[in-house]
Amino acid sequence: MKKNSEVFVFGKDVKVTLAGEGMERKVLGYSDNMMICEIRMKKGAVIPSHAHVHEQCSTIVFGKVTYTVGAEMKKASAAVRLLFPYL
Repeated sequence: MKKNSEVFVFGKDVKVTLAGEGMERKVLGYSDNMMICEIRMKKGAVIPSHAHVHEQCSTIVFGKVTYTVGAEMKKASAAVRLLFPYL
């Protein structure tokens, strides 16, 4: 199984996948330690609590979201980039 994405990844070439109800995602790059995503959220969409086996960097393209990491809660909206640590 391939463990790294291509070096050059262009968003226009990446297929959009459903990441849950009201959420779309493009995985723009990945390795054993990191995944980079572009997230599109519809109003009212909820990301279920989950854990990662790597760090994740996400960009909110449109919409607003409230993230909880550990005990900390933050709101984010379009053009915000988030780095989620491996927990």
